[in-house]
Amino acid sequence: ERITEAIDNPIGTPKLEEMIKPTDTVCILVPDMTRQWGRPAEILSVLVPKIEAIGVKDENMLIVSATGTHKNQTPEEHALIVGQDIYDRIKVVDHNCDDNLQLVGTSFRGNEIWVNKTVMGYDKKIIVGSTVFHFLAGFGGGRKMILPGLCSQKTIIANHIHSLGPNLGDGTSPYVKVGAMDESNPFAADMMEAAKMAEPEFIINVVVNDDGKITHAF
Repeated sequence: ERITEAIDNPIGTPKLEEMIKPTDTVCILVPDMTRQWGRPAEILSVLVPKIEAIGVKDENMLIVSATGTHKNQTPEEHALIVGQDIYDRIKVVDHNCDDNLQLVGTSFRGNEIWVNKTVMGYDKKIIVGSTVFHFLAGFGGGRKMILPGLCSQKTIIANHIHSLGPNLGDGTSPYVKVGAMDESNPFAADMMEAAKMAEPEFIINVVVNDDGKITHAF
């Protein structure tokens, strides 16, 4: 119910049926196994039927797991991430941080933003994920699905360097901390720039409680 309510009442963007045409190709970005606590399969069980109701065919959809530099996943893991029913109908692949990349711009801090070329070729891009406090990025979810999730290893390393102070031995930057998501946090700000360059059309993030149940969706 919460996921449906969120999708039907998006914040600051048109509804799905207002932006997606039946002839569009749609790429859905999902987390990998390290973010299973966000229950992406539960979100997709609502999202995919809504896209299909618009008229988009299953063969014109692709689900990409935004693995960043994490390991490749097995078919069994893909089925867990997206749900068996969705897995049986829609192609699921992992992002590869070393191949099939496209330069979409350079951030204010000089980071070349290389992202998944296949994803960029789709008419519409939808992010599915979850958010929680993050000790470097301020909060997880959101733009982290693009950087690091969908970027090259080089881009990810250049971004993660911002977590450190400017001088050898400084340790972690005092501006890189839980809850800091504005320009004061260079780690988070670099991610936000990358996400804007990738131009996703829609995003669904959830919050879960200590019992692993979804309490809020946006």
